[in-house]
Amino acid sequence: MMKQQPRVYHGPFNIAGIPGILAKTEREIGLSSRAICFPAGVYQRDVDQTITSFTADHALSAMLDYDIFNFHFGYSLWGDGLEDIRFLKMAGKKVVMHFHGCDIRDSKVVQRKYPINACQACWPMACNRNRLQAREVARGLGRRAVVYTPDIQEFAPNATFLPQPVDLQELDAEAAGLPVHERDPDVVRIVHAPSALDLKGSVHLQNACERLAARGVKVDLRLMTQRTHAEVMEEIANADLVVDQLLAGAYGVFAVEAMARGVPTLGYIRDDLRDIYSEDLPMISATPYDIESILLQAIERRSDWEGIGRRSRAYVEARHDRRVVSPRLIELYS
Repeated sequence: MMKQQPRVYHGPFNIAGIPGILAKTEREIGLSSRAICFPAGVYQRDVDQTITSFTADHALSAMLDYDIFNFHFGYSLWGDGLEDIRFLKMAGKKVVMHFHGCDIRDSKVVQRKYPINACQACWPMACNRNRLQAREVARGLGRRAVVYTPDIQEFAPNATFLPQPVDLQELDAEAAGLPVHERDPDVVRIVHAPSALDLKGSVHLQNACERLAARGVKVDLRLMTQRTHAEVMEEIANADLVVDQLLAGAYGVFAVEAMARGVPTLGYIRDDLRDIYSEDLPMISATPYDIESILLQAIERRSDWEGIGRRSRAYVEARHDRRVVSPRLIELYS
């Protein structure tokens, strides 16, 4: 029998701070949840415990100490083989797999089906080597497989689409203390924070900004790669426009955080995914082929920025607030 306060494990990879956010929210409503993850280097976000390797001791103690296991990015207690998931289920444990992209995406299918795609830029560098096993596990978990962006749901068709959670309380507290820099009001500051330049289509944005500058458009592209979360948040606080990714066809946590701050945000949204997101998605869609013209249109319509910013904040509050997302995950525990 499960205890009144289920003990919940989130790990082992801290993707965009999501394990820590989910564990924190679950604790607030009475679950005994912890995020136990590998360090994420410059992208490190809050977790409850860090680990440095997969060990038998850690796996055994976790199996004894927790009732529910939320595994992120295609790994489990034993690493990428996923053999322990069968034993966890046999022991009466509940298992949820959270997929974030390259841990389950079939890069060959993506390249064949979609003219614009991230796999073409990086294949096979970012692909998890256990994607076949991960897809098999996802089939066995049904709705307890979770995808955070709708572009990867075709590789786990029965999975639950759960929008990426963000901590609006924390973001608002950060924003209150961030400095606002004095600068030329005629220069449009564009912020882009790719975790990987190839995956996000950054070169297309860089080329577009160079061409705009050559045409006399005053733009200042702030490329925030390999920067801490605090540094990126400070740039967002001083941004006029934010550009997310231009290849995957779905938006990431960076876009959610920018929209939460009320900054008009651009990124590539695949046509077949727009209905999944909802009609009120406020993102300005742009592809590698039209990013220059879309940026110019946005710059020429500065009077629209405030309204887009208000709609962006409302969109995040309704769909990405951790207090909205977490109850949907907890339903999967039942």
